[in-house]
Amino acid sequence: MSSIDPRPSTPPHHPNYGIQMSTDNIRKLVHMALPEVKLADIESLPSFKSYNNRIYFLKCSRHTADASDLESQEFVLKINGRDFKGDKIENEVSCLRLLEKICPGIPVPRMIAWSQDGSKMAVARSDGSGMEEQHFEGNTGGWILMTRVPGEPIDLTEHKKERLADLAVQLADHVTDWRNNIPRHMNGGSLRFQEDEYKNSRPDITLTDSREPGANLMIRGILGEGICCLDPIATVGDYYKVLMEHKLRTLETNETFEPNRGLVAPVRRFMHEILPAMSSLNTGADTFVFTHYDLSPRNVLISGSPPQITGILDFEFAGFFPALDEFLNDYIENSNDWPKDVYEVYLKRLEENGVPTPMQSVEKDHWKQVYLLQQLVQNIAPWYLPGKYQGEGLEQELNKSKMLVEELLERLNRRR
Repeated sequence: MSSIDPRPSTPPHHPNYGIQMSTDNIRKLVHMALPEVKLADIESLPSFKSYNNRIYFLKCSRHTADASDLESQEFVLKINGRDFKGDKIENEVSCLRLLEKICPGIPVPRMIAWSQDGSKMAVARSDGSGMEEQHFEGNTGGWILMTRVPGEPIDLTEHKKERLADLAVQLADHVTDWRNNIPRHMNGGSLRFQEDEYKNSRPDITLTDSREPGANLMIRGILGEGICCLDPIATVGDYYKVLMEHKLRTLETNETFEPNRGLVAPVRRFMHEILPAMSSLNTGADTFVFTHYDLSPRNVLISGSPPQITGILDFEFAGFFPALDEFLNDYIENSNDWPKDVYEVYLKRLEENGVPTPMQSVEKDHWKQVYLLQQLVQNIAPWYLPGKYQGEGLEQELNKSKMLVEELLERLNRRR
């Protein structure tokens, strides 16, 4: 059986540094979740190919229906990295189950079992009737066991532009599927189980009419920013206010950002005087749409010739967000992930499918304003700092973000 020790090349600042589950515990987990299968092999995904999680590929076998032969099956065990809690598990599990229920044509992993804290697990019943809880102590934090969808991540260097354009059309059709079929919601944010602090609240989404784990869901907080909140985020203006308040708290309390604390006063002044009056946040359309939030080539699997999309991965930070957030992330955080002309094919197909995009249907001034606002939010206290930066390198990054925030405040003040 393959070694599953973490690779020594994992940088210490990566969340998956030092995260692992023993072979014995993986065997135990598989036996409890899938008693009818036999675990044959464990392969650990190299650390540099996964940042937030430790990933194991599990090869298993089971007898066919007539017991005359063995068929192979593959699963994925995804373990939370450091600093992540059960809310990340709840969000991804909820998003995948929501897609399975409402958009069965979208190729995403199917849930087998999960644990929010590593001490108890929810397991899909073999008859497909729902979930049940079992005790399991895996000496880890939260994890998810799911089916492995076929295919390999899109390698932009291996395909001509015509092939990539065809894949862009396919991806746009899948995005259209969830945009059209998963209902919009009046609250924005990530998905949580209706448990613990939310147990007395009315659910925003009901997956199944039962008391099984994860049957009822709340839309609360913004997982990707580490924001937890009891109250719902009900307007786009409130959404940006919550984001900026969180970034300001980080700026004020995290010693990494001490050199930039002179930004606190002008950013707070912007929040109180400019933000409430911004035209792009007062459109009267305060509904939130299902959003993947990281549709990069690495999260899209393809198979066959000509290639077809056979898997879409990594819904851990998905949720219900303002309609433009998917595109804002593409343009800012993932700005170089897709070739420009291929991404334009993707936007064009979305427009043809009736999904407004910055290419055509979204008013230019509106797009520019939220684009600048998103950049402002991200640079108040950049998430990637300190990370690999130290000394002079960190000083340069902090100064770069400080100058950009000052420039963005000035530009947004002119555009209100």
